[in-house]
Amino acid sequence: ISTFPSPGEFVGGDLTQDMAWDGKSLWYANQFKVFHLDTSGKVLDSFVFPKNVTGLDWDGSNLWLAYNDFPNNATLAKVSTDGNVLKSYPSPVLEINGLVWVDEDLWALGLDFIGGKPTIYKLSMSKE
Repeated sequence: ISTFPSPGEFVGGDLTQDMAWDGKSLWYANQFKVFHLDTSGKVLDSFVFPKNVTGLDWDGSNLWLAYNDFPNNATLAKVSTDGNVLKSYPSPVLEINGLVWVDEDLWALGLDFIGGKPTIYKLSMSKE
């Protein structure tokens, strides 16, 4: 139907990306930067996150970001739309590569161990 170029830039290291829909606009994570976009690709806002974002979704009020912290398990962060971390949670997953918020639960695509088979995890989270 339509396309537009990604506003993200590759700055070295792993190329990580994810997208989310908040009901009105898009959120796009490209490595350390999160962009708020309209559906024509115009950047409405953005913020820099201190970690390489590997998963992103919207819970109806806030963003959820995942980042990997090898050799420790990945971390999940509940983040406001201006990039402030509201709360962080340790993850039972070693490496997260994608997130989806469904009702009160966060679903994560990830790995249990390096070289492992991708697994989908249902994680119980509280919107608080």
